[in-house]
Amino acid sequence: MRRPRRLIVASLMGSSSGRGILAGIRDYCQRHGRWQFHFEANAGDPMAIAKVRRSIAQWNPDGILAHVENEQWDNLIVKSGLPAVNLSNIPSAFGTPIVEVDQLAVGRMVAQYLLIKGFKNFAYCGTSNGVYLAGRRDGFCRLVRDAGFKCDVLEGFMTGRRPEWIKARHAVEKWLATLEKPVGIMCCHDVRGQDVLGSCRELGLVVPDEVSVVGVGNEEVCCAMSDPPMSSVEVPSRRIGYEAAALLHKMINGRPAPRKPILLSPVEVVVRASSEKVEISDPDIVQALQFIADSAGTPITVKDILKEVPMSRRSFARRFKEITGRTPKKQIVNAHIAQAKMLLVNTDLGIPRVAAQSGFVGREVFSRVFSHQMGIAPSAYRKRFRVH
Repeated sequence: MRRPRRLIVASLMGSSSGRGILAGIRDYCQRHGRWQFHFEANAGDPMAIAKVRRSIAQWNPDGILAHVENEQWDNLIVKSGLPAVNLSNIPSAFGTPIVEVDQLAVGRMVAQYLLIKGFKNFAYCGTSNGVYLAGRRDGFCRLVRDAGFKCDVLEGFMTGRRPEWIKARHAVEKWLATLEKPVGIMCCHDVRGQDVLGSCRELGLVVPDEVSVVGVGNEEVCCAMSDPPMSSVEVPSRRIGYEAAALLHKMINGRPAPRKPILLSPVEVVVRASSEKVEISDPDIVQALQFIADSAGTPITVKDILKEVPMSRRSFARRFKEITGRTPKKQIVNAHIAQAKMLLVNTDLGIPRVAAQSGFVGREVFSRVFSHQMGIAPSAYRKRFRVH
């Protein structure tokens, strides 16, 4: 009996994205034969390289999936002679193929989100380290400038040592004070977003009225612990893991490694209070929003809402728009689209059933509305974002 495929997986597992990548690897391997794994939980630990080197000598693996973040990892992979795929955002010096999110597309997604919200002042807050972050910056700034606006940029100061950290925070505060308000700010990742939100508190800047902040990574703990909770771009972590495992499987079977990175589209901006007002004191509007959310899978109209909220149609529409910034009809469509996106990615339902379970009256209406809202057909959205 042929032995199972053996893989060494060295990953940074502590973050949401790291756990998502591992889940994607598991999804692929569960569907494509028998696999065994040797895990090194922290590829950034210098001892991990020595451990993996011993494992290669003793265990005879078929391939490696690893966060290749430095020259030592590059050298290890080259000397091993094994097929390998890079799980980090940092290109390998020796050409180890990489599967990652399209960094330019991440920047463009944030810029488009803030442009739609009507901002005329924009800024990007990054770091001086991390080659891949330049793509996020460039995608954001280019789209902002193409729309006819300026984009202020602050980069540098990223350290964990206390004196430098305090100096970095002061630099962010000074920069924020110079920006024309209201301003929409993209941060290179969620940790940087926390820095900006903390500086806003120190300066007494009102978020999101004066400063609207969007991070990248959608790290659940980081975003939830921010004050206020931070909006962030969700990257396709699970699909990265799935596609990386699929690529490695092909390479193990003799297919050549691709010369160019495999780039996957970001999923969406997950909106929280750092970029959109969510505190609503009007009980009627709160009740209406809850009814719309609960009815995401059912065809409803404004008339149905008014059965729950005793108010004239004109007064309700005016108050709803004043408080939420959207019409009731737009909120209903958003709820149906969110339900459809969930079903497309997480189920095998056919498009007609997705339409029916998302509150649309037919496949044609669903496809037309979804394509207009998302800029992509439902079937193409499923193909792009689901993990298998």
